[in-house]
Amino acid sequence: DQMRIQAAKGELFRGSARADIDIGVLKENFPISLSGSFEDADLAIFSDEVKPPKTQLTGTARGTVSAEYGLKGLHAFTFEALAPAGLSVNRSLVEELLQSDTFLSGAGANVAEKAMDKLLGNAPQRPFDRGSINVQLSNEKITGLAVMESEKTKDYNGLNLRVTLDMDQSALAEALKMLQENSAIHVDP
Repeated sequence: DQMRIQAAKGELFRGSARADIDIGVLKENFPISLSGSFEDADLAIFSDEVKPPKTQLTGTARGTVSAEYGLKGLHAFTFEALAPAGLSVNRSLVEELLQSDTFLSGAGANVAEKAMDKLLGNAPQRPFDRGSINVQLSNEKITGLAVMESEKTKDYNGLNLRVTLDMDQSALAEALKMLQENSAIHVDP
């Protein structure tokens, strides 16, 4: 009544992926569960294929994913990724995140502009020393936390960002469908 695919290997955004997949072929609701990990996923390819709104990343990541799905849809999902060797985020997104924060709201325009320049620099991408993301399904909503951290250098002031994520399941389903159609995920036979 259950089929198991163990240690399936493949490619995910030009990195490697492994997964165990259980399929309840004779069970009610046809449950499918997946538990996997990935290494060296290229974040620029992720950005190009998944197209997260207003986001362009560079760097590589490793992490884990687990999901439970059935005929009634997704009912469990967790995703964790780390970019321990650094990553970069498009400057425009970081600027937008900072402007939505209250820390610059009391500063004069000239002071705020100088502070922003020292935080962001002039390049199109803002580098961070490390980053992580944790996402889970909770009460039919996908929620999580993205963290990007950087130390102070001669070019940039240190910047630690924490972004709370909140999206509906249909956005995740659409992203997974796009990945499948664009062949961003390759599984070895």
